[in-house]
Amino acid sequence: MIKRKVAITYILALISGFSFAQRNTFDIVGKVTDAETCLPIRLVQVSIAGSSIGDVTSRDGTFAIRNLEFRTYELIISHIGYKDRILNIKPTTELIEADIELVPDITDLNGVVVSANSRLSIKRARELEKFKKLVFGQNYKKKHIFFKNKFEINNDVLFGRKKPSEPITLSIENNLLGYQLDYVGFQYSVSRRQRWFKGFTRYREMDGTEKEKTEWEANRLDAYKGSLRHFFKSLREGKLNEEGFIAYTTNEVPNRYKPRGFIKITDPISLRYTPLEVGNVMIEYVPDGRYFSISFDDAIEIFYNDDTKAIGRSILVLKDKKVDVYASGELLDPLQIRVFGELGKRGTYEMLPFNYKPHSYD
Repeated sequence: MIKRKVAITYILALISGFSFAQRNTFDIVGKVTDAETCLPIRLVQVSIAGSSIGDVTSRDGTFAIRNLEFRTYELIISHIGYKDRILNIKPTTELIEADIELVPDITDLNGVVVSANSRLSIKRARELEKFKKLVFGQNYKKKHIFFKNKFEINNDVLFGRKKPSEPITLSIENNLLGYQLDYVGFQYSVSRRQRWFKGFTRYREMDGTEKEKTEWEANRLDAYKGSLRHFFKSLREGKLNEEGFIAYTTNEVPNRYKPRGFIKITDPISLRYTPLEVGNVMIEYVPDGRYFSISFDDAIEIFYNDDTKAIGRSILVLKDKKVDVYASGELLDPLQIRVFGELGKRGTYEMLPFNYKPHSYD
């Protein structure tokens, strides 16, 4: 149960009578207990999805996550031997108190067919490699990233005969960026036109030598530069050229029928902030959620180049009418947009937690 000095249920409601300007952060505290015995559970991981922010419950089952920026979060609560819980948390000017019960989970692992150390047949090895490219991205190197847990691959989903997959849990070690990454409720889908995966992620900083930490920090900055998050932050701030991007709106949309005589048209991006202004990309601030809605026609074509790296052509296409992003450039829902080209090849190998802050840019 979650409460805010008065009883409320499961989803935390937004208190509309308060102004967001009154406070920029909020806190979550709580206690985790066994649903059957009502006893506190120690060493439960309580994490903010998509980040390395979180806490571990103490002997009495309590935890505290403080100074969270005003925005909506998903809270991941997990412990070996219990079913994972995902709670939606919306910001409030009051202290959020969460009383959370975990249900024991008895899982039969006899059907699990893939693990990091399995010796696989050629056929299964090929299936695993296809799955790795879906999750890790096409740029990954085997020496840097691998799965740590056992799981089952659904070949009907992997080869486009069925979609999407049932939720599974993935545990990943990324030695390129220095993160342990857990995916809770991981689902994936593959078709001729698109592939996607989604889930709730939890990052943990890896321990390492000073040399390793320095390398990880350099690799994280390299992963950030030219990324979707970097692009949308630069777009929102009107700094595309300054940050190394060349971007246009275009009428050439991948997988869309092109009639005979089709002529590709590109236009430099021009921003507008109200419907009455002139521009081909609309940016609208949503004060209640503290995010920005970005809309454009057809597609955006992107190139990136700075003194250290270059990223070739990518195409962004809206699935609906808009894509919502936070000020940092992080997407509220990555499935609001289709990504083709070089950025479409990326996966968890180059993925960063949303609380990562590139010092060279902030």
